[in-house]
Amino acid sequence: MTTISITLDPEESSEYVFRPGQILKGTVVLSLSNARKFRGLSIRVFGQSRTEFLIQGRRRPILQEGVEVYLNTNIYLFGRQDGPAFELKSGTHKYKFSCQLPEQLPNSTNLKHGNIEYFVEAVLEVPFMFDKEIKTPFFVDCDDLNHCESLKEPIRRVELRNFSQYESLCTTVMLPCSGFVADQIVPITIFYDNNSNSSILRTRITFVQSIEFRNTERSETNSMKNFVHESYAEGVNARNQKSVATDFRIPDVVISNTKYCGIISVRYTLEIEPELCGVNANIKIDIPIIIGKIPMKIVPQRPPSFHASAPPQEQFDNELPPSYEELMRLKPY
Repeated sequence: MTTISITLDPEESSEYVFRPGQILKGTVVLSLSNARKFRGLSIRVFGQSRTEFLIQGRRRPILQEGVEVYLNTNIYLFGRQDGPAFELKSGTHKYKFSCQLPEQLPNSTNLKHGNIEYFVEAVLEVPFMFDKEIKTPFFVDCDDLNHCESLKEPIRRVELRNFSQYESLCTTVMLPCSGFVADQIVPITIFYDNNSNSSILRTRITFVQSIEFRNTERSETNSMKNFVHESYAEGVNARNQKSVATDFRIPDVVISNTKYCGIISVRYTLEIEPELCGVNANIKIDIPIIIGKIPMKIVPQRPPSFHASAPPQEQFDNELPPSYEELMRLKPY
């Protein structure tokens, strides 16, 4: 009897989770009940994304598929391909291996119309018989928000809408950064400069997930837009100004996947929408954000609220102005 198993090194990972650029280490264990002949033992470290979706053709739906390979490394632990067979004694044989993962790998993802997967496959080549194969999956997470400096920059978006020559609404939205994790509180500041005759009843805040699947040629796509969560904040009266401070909790969703994968993208947006009384203004401010798993070391603070400043007032002394007689005495002759 012959059994084969793969164990990944627990010292280098947690639950077989690795980061791009990390060295993947492991051991292949081969157990033989009696002596056997083999040509070789190899491992393959493999990573790919696959998509599968239907589009409507002229007569019937047409299946679209996408494949993208990121990692395909083969290592022989003993023997070689199509080499001579040699005998192994009975007992347990252990073979260690290591493989440097590339720096640019997308996250492991499993979605409705596609996935991104990684695995280690061991192949025991048996002469004149079927080879014995075994696979062990592992996961790649590049989800540390601290690795991207641009996510730490504060966000400020301004939307000016003119309703007529004398009516307008200026909406300013501020976030302390653009990178967050699930269950994190996002402090949002919204400033309204409402120069219209319509009140803003409330402010709608929507967390939107956009997923896109593509075929290999990038010629066909399947897009999904999910309104994951919604909350409300205060509005402002007509012909008035107001600074609105509110907190928004990030729901539990899969992390963003916007880099290194050409056929699957997962993006998130915060939609800020003022709801005006009696006016269908259709004002929306879209703020793209990134969702990871490891939060920023610096806790995001709420942006400072602000108000339109009034023009500076002149400063006057408390003294009374000089009398006519005093002025006449000061007048030179």
